[in-house]
Order: sequence, then structure tokens, then C-alpha cells
Amino acid sequence: MTEYVFISVIVVVCSLAVLIILKSDKELSIVVSAALYIIAMLYAVTEIGDVIGNLKEFVSKYDIPDLAVLLRVCGIAFVSTITSYVCEEAGQKGLATVVDVLAVVEIFKRVMPVFTEMFFEFANLLGD
Repeated sequence: MTEYVFISVIVVVCSLAVLIILKSDKELSIVVSAALYIIAMLYAVTEIGDVIGNLKEFVSKYDIPDLAVLLRVCGIAFVSTITSYVCEEAGQKGLATVVDVLAVVEIFKRVMPVFTEMFFEFANLLGD
């Protein structure tokens, strides 16, 4: 628990630093903000690594292929959200929107086979 409090304090202090820098140099504040996003993402990835390892073990033990798709979709959502925020902070709102749209398209592309399989299973249960 104390680790999360420590991380929260660091985030608040860094956010205040970005706000102070923003008053004098907008470009530097964008660079600092992007660096903070990257550091936060790296921290989250290290924390999520254990969870992903446990889920992979679960998937291999019980042979659930759709869970692998879910993990990929979560990874796409995570990376695209961070990328979108960085683009928006850099003043590239249009590029951030493009990243969001491409992420949604990629997620649909990954999930569509699962939905199709579920649809056919329901159709078989109902007797066509």
C-alpha cells in the first residue's frame, strides 16, 4: 500500500512541476509531460507483467483461447490510450483522434472472430 502512496505523491509533485514549467516554457512542459507518461507506462507494464504471467498460465492450463484475445485487446487499449494522451499534450489533437480510431478498428478486428463464434454457438443452442 505504501508503494501506491509513494507513486501517487510522485505523480502529484510531477504534475505540479509541469504546471509551473508550463507558465514559462510550453514546449518544455510538453516534453516533461510526455516523459512522465512514458515513466508511468513503464511502471504499469512492470506491474502488469506478473498479472499477465498468471493469466498465461491459466490460459495454458485450461485451454481458453479467447482469453488471449482479451489480453491483446487490453494491451492495444492501454498503449493507444497513453499514445493518445501524449499526442494531445503535444497539441496534436487530430493525431490523438486518429490513434483512438485506429485502436478501435484494431480492437474490432481482433474481437470479431470471438463474436462470430459466440453468435454461431447461440444460434446452435436456439436450433438455428
